[in-house]
Amino acid sequence: MLTKKKSSKKVAKQPEKENRLITSNSDNLKIQNLLKSPLNVKQANGASSKKDRSKKTEIKVCFDAGFSNELYIRGAGAGLSWEKGQKLKNISKDQWVWQCDKSFSNCEFKLLINDEHYEEGANHQVCEGESIDCHPKFC
Repeated sequence: MLTKKKSSKKVAKQPEKENRLITSNSDNLKIQNLLKSPLNVKQANGASSKKDRSKKTEIKVCFDAGFSNELYIRGAGAGLSWEKGQKLKNISKDQWVWQCDKSFSNCEFKLLINDEHYEEGANHQVCEGESIDCHPKFC
């Protein structure tokens, strides 16, 4: 009858891990890299970098369009088109808003009633991240 010999190798006992708030060095490096990513970097003058998507471009319009009428916006830049308008959101009787979180360099626009009747006057301009107020006049 053969018997097996027990191995004489000793296995080192692993020390118990402590619950710490500080993580391993590799985890710290990952966190530091995330904090340095372009989405979190501010320019030296305090301005947000172009990749900061937290600012929306917003156009607020004060105009009573009348019962069952809607305001639309047409233009160039910021995802707008001169061919077909985008509906503004009606937030009260005479308050409308249009928001955009797309990146763009320049935007020119006009407001329309029911995507048919253009407002009077020159085109408006808005820059990315800006919030502007408009008071259109219609015939």
